Amino acid sequence: MVAFTSYSKSILSAAEGERDVSNGVVVRPITRVHPVLGADDKVHLVYELEIVNHSSMLVSVDHVEALGPRGERFAEFADNALARRTVVSGGEKGSIFGPSHSGYIYLDFVIPASSAIPATIRHRIALTSQSPAEAGGGHNAAADLPTRLTGQSQSFLGAEVMVDSTPAVVVSAPLRGPDWLVANGCCDVFYPHRTALAINGTLSIPEKFAIDFVRLDRDHRLFSGRIEQLSSYAYYGIAVYSVADGTVVEVEDGAPEQVPGGAPPGMTLAAAGGNHVFVDLGNGRYALYAHFQPGSIRVKAGDRVRRGDILAKLGNSGNTTNPHLHFQVGDRPSFLTSEALPFVIDDFASNGVVTGLGVLLEGRPATLDKTATGRHLRQLPLEYSVVSFY
Repeated sequence: MVAFTSYSKSILSAAEGERDVSNGVVVRPITRVHPVLGADDKVHLVYELEIVNHSSMLVSVDHVEALGPRGERFAEFADNALARRTVVSGGEKGSIFGPSHSGYIYLDFVIPASSAIPATIRHRIALTSQSPAEAGGGHNAAADLPTRLTGQSQSFLGAEVMVDSTPAVVVSAPLRGPDWLVANGCCDVFYPHRTALAINGTLSIPEKFAIDFVRLDRDHRLFSGRIEQLSSYAYYGIAVYSVADGTVVEVEDGAPEQVPGGAPPGMTLAAAGGNHVFVDLGNGRYALYAHFQPGSIRVKAGDRVRRGDILAKLGNSGNTTNPHLHFQVGDRPSFLTSEALPFVIDDFASNGVVTGLGVLLEGRPATLDKTATGRHLRQLPLEYSVVSFY
């Protein structure tokens, strides 16, 4: 999943004394880093850097190192491992930015759970610049960029990002029973919930730690029957529970169920959550439960809920290709403008990791890698894991 060097306590002697570099490129973090303890017993640091090329040159990002406050090297990314983490404006993957182009580098790495979490992370970034004429053309579109630059190379130390030391909120499971698959979850390079959105002139990634929960049957299938029928999904209509005490601050109901098996047509951002509930957990944290069955929500704005209270029934409303529960925590009750905050589930069991999702969408049984099984306390279930809640 992640290509990086292992955590090292070596100190980079040049970290504090490097010369200033002018290159017309701005690199800055989108949000703070929110560490979270994953079910692999490691602390995950997941964040993104925005890159804007203000120069008239072509610029390639060749190497990125993530460094601690004293120069400790946490991780480094280069070559294909860096290119596959980089998205240039227009959606093209790759590490070369044309004049006036921008994009993102999606970074994530782990440190041992016993290690001290850094207060900040800085980056040593190596770039190569070359004029469009020398590279063989105007290159006004991302798709027209060369595959490699041969111009001037330089590196700089910067792009400091703050690390939030606030512990992840501890919640109970929003569902009950065995074999819930963590889909679109943390912490792979790219997953749908990690998309950066420009909302009201500000970048946000509100769903970074969100999970889409779907349930496998005893044969490890997602559905049995016709893919487009809701009745083919045995978990459709199951109860969804409040993960903690809190106050309901927003309820949306009345959105129709979508037909499973494909993306719903004409979907807007405003309607993406379908029937949903926001609950204020206190201390600036808001839990979102989305895609409920229409008419199944049992609470209204202003209600106090207790951990374990039933909120509604799992459905397929909003932007969804099959019945599932979308769950996330953010710093405000908003789909689009909140900052994603990590959460950990107080107690769950891991049954293994699905080795391929394609078969599930064909109605065939998934294969589980059973190497990562066992009980987990106060950890975040990770992408593709199959977990049980009791």
